[in-house]
Amino acid sequence: MPIRPEHRFFYPIDWPQLSDAIRFRRARGRCEACARPHLQRVFHLGDGRW
Repeated sequence: MPIRPEHRFFYPIDWPQLSDAIRFRRARGRCEACARPHLQRVFHLGDGRW
């Protein structure tokens, strides 16, 4: 999700690099809460499974 221009000053200058490091190196391309893969289409079964 892009950063809104009016909120840009809340983020550090190197935000894209920090975000990339967290999403793809630390979390290995998955959600840290539910382990769903990042940037992939995931089908939800309605009972909580995917």
